[in-house]
Amino acid sequence: NDLAMGRPEIFYAEVLNDVFPSGTTTQPVTISAYSSEQVIIAPSSSTDNGITFSSSAYVRLLNLIIDGTNLTAIGIAAVKMTYQNSSVFSHHITMDGCEVRNVPYAQANIGILMTCLQDGGEANHNTVTNCKVHDNGGTTGAVLNQNHGFYIQTSNNVIANNLVYNNLSHGIQLEHSDADDGRTDVCSNNQVYNNISFNNLHRAGILVSNGTNNQI
Repeated sequence: NDLAMGRPEIFYAEVLNDVFPSGTTTQPVTISAYSSEQVIIAPSSSTDNGITFSSSAYVRLLNLIIDGTNLTAIGIAAVKMTYQNSSVFSHHITMDGCEVRNVPYAQANIGILMTCLQDGGEANHNTVTNCKVHDNGGTTGAVLNQNHGFYIQTSNNVIANNLVYNNLSHGIQLEHSDADDGRTDVCSNNQVYNNISFNNLHRAGILVSNGTNNQI
């Protein structure tokens, strides 16, 4: 269930939309740079996310660089963990030692995005550790365009030991509008700790807008 990617400075020029099969709790699927080598996933001009998980589970991305320079659409992310419908969605996606960078300025373009439906389809139980998430959203756009390093709507995620900087808006935001209505199954029970978040140009380093039992 493992895939090692190499050699140095290899660029993968296509978006990766639900291309990884699911693993299991004891045997996750692992996509990793080969030992001591640099692998850059850099989609060419695209109207989709760089990497999308909408049905896979128990997948690990290790020591990869995801470069969003050429992602041209509005409302996309370098890496998106999301859903297809209320019963088909990704979960238990892990990123460790990765770098997510250079998503260009456009409305709501984000480094790492975790989303859910109002009536289910929660892409929960994700882990992002020891990553660098930076320079997403450009440097000159409007303040309200939601160009965050992380935007997390889902629950039971762990965001730890990351370096988050030079993003246009918030470094890390936890928010889901339904949580304002008393729902505790969205944007809740997340753990965000030991992150260094700085020089995010127009907003907070870490913002928790709503949710329940989030630990910062």
